[in-house]
Amino acid sequence: MTKRTTDIALDLSDSESQALYDDHAKRLLGYRWILAAFLKEVLPGAAGYTVAQIVEMIDPDIQISTTRLHPDLRVRGLNTEYKDVPDEHDNGKKKKRSRQIRFDILFRIRLPEGARRFLINIEIQKEKPEKYVLLDRATAYGAQEITSQLNVEYLEGSYSDMLPVCSIWIVAGQEENTISTWELTEETDGIPGMWGEADKLRLMILGFNERSRHQEGEKPVWNLLRGLFSTTMKTEEKLAILENYDVPVIEDVEEEVEDMCNLGQGVYEQGQRHGIMLGEKRGEERGEKRGYRKGYRQAEEDLSNRISLLGDAMSLAGREAEFVAAMKDPRKREQLFEEFGI
Repeated sequence: MTKRTTDIALDLSDSESQALYDDHAKRLLGYRWILAAFLKEVLPGAAGYTVAQIVEMIDPDIQISTTRLHPDLRVRGLNTEYKDVPDEHDNGKKKKRSRQIRFDILFRIRLPEGARRFLINIEIQKEKPEKYVLLDRATAYGAQEITSQLNVEYLEGSYSDMLPVCSIWIVAGQEENTISTWELTEETDGIPGMWGEADKLRLMILGFNERSRHQEGEKPVWNLLRGLFSTTMKTEEKLAILENYDVPVIEDVEEEVEDMCNLGQGVYEQGQRHGIMLGEKRGEERGEKRGYRKGYRQAEEDLSNRISLLGDAMSLAGREAEFVAAMKDPRKREQLFEEFGI
């Protein structure tokens, strides 16, 4: 492995380090080979194929933090990925700024069995939300994935052309590793399937303890997620895990992992600092956990906010492609921040 030195964590605040870490995590999971390794473990129908075969099934147009949940949809006060919109005024008084949601990762895949295509959304959460029920939000995302296909995948009246949707949520900060799944099912006193197959929506939530240790007999997906999201593993350990899942370690993946490890140490230490402060009141062990989560929430109000504002500004300027490319190059992104005064 080529050693690439970087001082990126030394020049950033805690919140900037966390936001950049989140960006790296999404981009790393968004690589087709890593997506394929992940889907092989969680997507029904994919387990029987090799990672290399699944790579060929994934549409190359993988959208990472660029597709809005709905162009006109706004939410207020939620702990989620968003884009700020301009301040509104009512009778001269400034109204609360609204926020615009966007998908973390969105892509299409075609499984050979029946040459069936799926629309898949993957969301990465730092912790279980406190202000809303996560399953309700996952349902809203899945429903939007279905309705957004009108005039794209199918025309009104040709509903059978609608792609099945799978919305997968990875929720860190949990005490144990769990997988929960919801699907539409049929209950009838008539002929089963006479109205069609209830197979258009599947929701999955993976509760993940990123600090857990590998145990014999556990589902393979958990060690893969450790290799992607652990804040304490070294670069060599993460790359070794990826190789175990048949993921070729190309230069881009190696650099992404190395930057994550560099940033991850700062994120881990940040959680430790917050934990110690809260531990004075509630005990060191519980305080560390709460502080770790508080650091995650604070990060969304800093760099992610700036990135979102930059995306809006560049979209208005007709430079969306340049914005997407800049998300892979922190130095270019900083230049654009300066150019647009953000």
